[in-house]
Amino acid sequence: MSISRASMKRWGITFAAVVCTAVLVRFVAAPSPQQIPIPVPYRVELVHNDPYKVAAALNDMAKDGWYFVSAISRNDAKVLLVFRSSQ
Repeated sequence: MSISRASMKRWGITFAAVVCTAVLVRFVAAPSPQQIPIPVPYRVELVHNDPYKVAAALNDMAKDGWYFVSAISRNDAKVLLVFRSSQ
């Protein structure tokens, strides 16, 4: 049972097409790891609207590696502090 040259050529072309398809899927169709957004964790703290307590909360969170984003004043004499992770 001899394999003809034409049959070998067809198998070679098929193998090359499979390899090219795999390379295209890996590097072109699939997003690279740098393109996938990494979720940034946020944290919210609720403290009394006392300057000392707000400053203490800001300092404690900064020591833990959280960056201050914003403060939202509430009607019940409290402040909502929003922090973002330092990643």
